[in-house]
Amino acid sequence: MEQTWETFKTKPATATLYTDNATVIYVPSGAGARGNAQIRRFYLQPDFKSTTVREQVHSSVKQGNKLFEEVDWQITFNDAGSCTWLVPTIDEGVLANTTVKVAVVISATFEGELISVLRVYWDQASVLKQLRVITDRQKWPVRGGEQVDALRTPSSVQLNPFAPNESLSASSPPTSPQPKKGLAIDAPGRIFGPIRPEDQVSHSVRRNLHEPARNIFAYEPPASKPLVAHNPKRLDSAFSFGHQESSPSSRRAAPKETQNLLGHQEIDGLTEQTAGMTLSNSASNRQQQRP
Repeated sequence: MEQTWETFKTKPATATLYTDNATVIYVPSGAGARGNAQIRRFYLQPDFKSTTVREQVHSSVKQGNKLFEEVDWQITFNDAGSCTWLVPTIDEGVLANTTVKVAVVISATFEGELISVLRVYWDQASVLKQLRVITDRQKWPVRGGEQVDALRTPSSVQLNPFAPNESLSASSPPTSPQPKKGLAIDAPGRIFGPIRPEDQVSHSVRRNLHEPARNIFAYEPPASKPLVAHNPKRLDSAFSFGHQESSPSSRRAAPKETQNLLGHQEIDGLTEQTAGMTLSNSASNRQQQRP
């Protein structure tokens, strides 16, 4: 199994490394082949020749017929050709003279000394961000080439604790205590001079505990008292509404008769003279009308 794996790392297109019904799949892009003849043709495609892959193995675990590896790939795209096994449907102009770094996990299953299943995993979003298909302006939670630091230097990689707890805070390095703010004794820009420490208010002003607390949103102020006492009888008003009978005190005195300055006798005499003149004028008019 070890010899087969070493040969695969240098010459993956060798058909004798795989079983007749072996499967190779690059999980993020979906590229792959089934059967040793198709796998050979798959690795001989021009897309693999248009890229240069430098691999660094960080860990390898073997258990029974399984093998797992943690590696990082530094992939450099050449001038010509696309890379459908890594980023299908991406324009060649985006890939030209570009280098990306990505953390990769490889899982292999063996049947005897031959490979039966091979699966390769990586973070496709990290590759797209390094190719600037995903830009920083989009603010997506995607990390770029710094992902490989988790494999290369796990003890010093920058962490992002989204939910810090006591265990994380306990493992974090202690921080230096912050100095306490002193009194502004010689604060610049003061026009009344420095503040003496004894002038500082060191205790809070407390409310009277015997005073009942009140709700400021439901508080209703007490009714205001008039400055002058209200006395409805002060002006002795005699107005009445409707058919209410007025009280004896509100009744007005009956108006007095107006006296004629000329007197009643003089008025009667003038009346008689006027009536006599009217009768005499009427009699003379009748005599003149007769023929």
